[in-house]
Amino acid sequence: MKASQGIAEAPVWAGSEGGSNLNVWDRMRASVRKQRTDERSSLTFLALGSWCRVTYETRCEPAASAFASQAIPWLAAFEAKFARHHPGSLVSRINHLAESSWVVLDDEAERMLSVCEELKLITQGAFDPTVLPLTELWMRAGREAIPPTTDEIEEARQLVGWHQLKRCAGGVFPPKVGMGLDLDTLAQAYATDRLVQLAEWHGLACVMVDFRRNKRCKGGPIRGSRWPIQLESPAAPGGAWSIDIGASVALSACSGVRRHSSIAGEWDEPIIDPRTGRLPVHGCHDVVVSAASGFL
Repeated sequence: MKASQGIAEAPVWAGSEGGSNLNVWDRMRASVRKQRTDERSSLTFLALGSWCRVTYETRCEPAASAFASQAIPWLAAFEAKFARHHPGSLVSRINHLAESSWVVLDDEAERMLSVCEELKLITQGAFDPTVLPLTELWMRAGREAIPPTTDEIEEARQLVGWHQLKRCAGGVFPPKVGMGLDLDTLAQAYATDRLVQLAEWHGLACVMVDFRRNKRCKGGPIRGSRWPIQLESPAAPGGAWSIDIGASVALSACSGVRRHSSIAGEWDEPIIDPRTGRLPVHGCHDVVVSAASGFL
């Protein structure tokens, strides 16, 4: 349980993004709704671009209270660190300092980038967190209702490519102005695993973390062996599938063409194939992946 101990022992407001952390914390804390019935407790709040519900079961009220008192602050600090939409986040600093300065990384950020590199290799380049210039190009095209030109796509593609990103032990450096990282696709999966670990560290054997399209559970409900959940259809926001999942599983759902997010408002981000710079054409609308964990 070394990883979960690290969560519990780490200072809540670590790093140099204190102002951003506090802003996220204020927004997240204002959205929190708590419920408790018999041995089941739940927290509902807005985090990482989605409404999240954390449900946990225990007959030990002190353990439930201790978990709740650390789960939200940890998640607020994590979002303020990795969400590129927050000006003071680590990812925003990396993007802002492209071509001008190296950015120091801690162990958690190193782990995130190492997983990015693994996924880039496994997917043969279909996943590439440096795709941000292309994403922004297509988002602007969507707002203006004018498709990007071939020249615009090729210009953006020159700023995309994991192989261009310079890394060393404890540091990262995008060498071109306009390059940018987007770790949002991994953030929810990582957070689901870490919250489950934190629950385990507090002695909670039955927990479900539900980020609408990313879900992670550990242990079965006290009154039953499976968790009843609703999985939002990525291609039809507002629609959902009702299913039961087992005692220890992670689920992730994704649209074949768009990624829906929400922080202060709502927006849709196109999913771009970084190898072509264009929207993928594969006839796939929704994808749901089941695994033992979401990230770790």
